[in-house]
Amino acid sequence: MQELIKDILSFSKVSAAPVTFATTGLALLLQEVMEDMQHILEEKNARIVIGYLPSLPVNAGLIKTVLFNLISNAVKYSKKDTQPVIEIYSDPGGSAVTGLREKYCRIYVKDNGIGFDQAYAERIFEMFQRLHSQQEFPGNGIGLATVQRIIHRHGGKVWAEGLVGQGATFYFTLGRARS
Repeated sequence: MQELIKDILSFSKVSAAPVTFATTGLALLLQEVMEDMQHILEEKNARIVIGYLPSLPVNAGLIKTVLFNLISNAVKYSKKDTQPVIEIYSDPGGSAVTGLREKYCRIYVKDNGIGFDQAYAERIFEMFQRLHSQQEFPGNGIGLATVQRIIHRHGGKVWAEGLVGQGATFYFTLGRARS
């Protein structure tokens, strides 16, 4: 219960607190998150593959929370008897789909875990929504809602693609400049 209360308070702070931005290397933030998660990553024998990550105007603390939540989920929802492999990289050209290449950078967090049915891709970002029981995978259904709130506070978007048994990819966009 204390964990749930703590997570709800953290979620509400993301909405209420003023956000300051500074150009920060995402690779540095990722390194700090991995150091904080070292025990979990070693326990699961997770392999992190890091591609190019730029420096962008972000709130470092909030983006670390995004990375922590996405990596934690990738490890948590890994397949039994399979080494979790998590790839984290950016699309250096931005999003060709939206035609906003110069304005936004798209970040990918891809795993080889259990994946999910794409029909639930929108639902997983809703508060308290879970695709699995508490007995299967512990958690309270707040992590991805927090990720979405943080990315929206940065003026970006977040979405996911998955295939059952074949892993998932979480995408989010961050602005290349603050207006």
